[in-house]
Amino acid sequence: MAGLGHVVPLSQQGAESFHGLRRTQEGLLYYTKVDKDGADIIDPEGGVPTDKNGGKQLPTKQDYTEEDFDFQSTIQYFAGDGSATTFTLSPAPLDISRFQVYINNIKLERDRDYTYSSPTLTIKMKPANGAMISVGLQNKKYRNNTNDKFDQYVFEDGNAVYFIDSDGYLVKRENADRATTALGSDDFSTAESSIYSVASTTYQDAV
Repeated sequence: MAGLGHVVPLSQQGAESFHGLRRTQEGLLYYTKVDKDGADIIDPEGGVPTDKNGGKQLPTKQDYTEEDFDFQSTIQYFAGDGSATTFTLSPAPLDISRFQVYINNIKLERDRDYTYSSPTLTIKMKPANGAMISVGLQNKKYRNNTNDKFDQYVFEDGNAVYFIDSDGYLVKRENADRATTALGSDDFSTAESSIYSVASTTYQDAV
């Protein structure tokens, strides 16, 4: 059985970095890189630096990425008749990840219990006559937990750098530097207040 190895240059052996991403409500990305041998501190347990509420900076719960649904105010309701399995959603969500389905207040499992091909919701087992079917459209969420400073992060060996290329892709570059200019100060809070203008293509509503 063959294995695939990765050679770390001698100059980078022992190097380890923290990479974190934050995203404003309008879709502006902030990238943070901290060298383990640098003066900056990343302390998940001690909260150094703290999150915006003064708590831990990084999530430590294993199920952190399981986000709660934040539904839009308009819920779509249907009544089961014992035979129908397809229901037309209006407005139609972009895809199956943008809504949740309940029958008599019991949550259905996506793909296992229902499928979706816009604008048609198909429930695999016929809802009973008189069953209440509720479809909640999910509001756009730009982070899993609004209390955390970093939305995504990774600790890794080597001296990689991440950046957004001219096509809008998040690119990881290894074993090669990239000229970047650090912010004079962290103005994320200013950007979070939606003062900065952002292209409309960087943000997509749930429907």
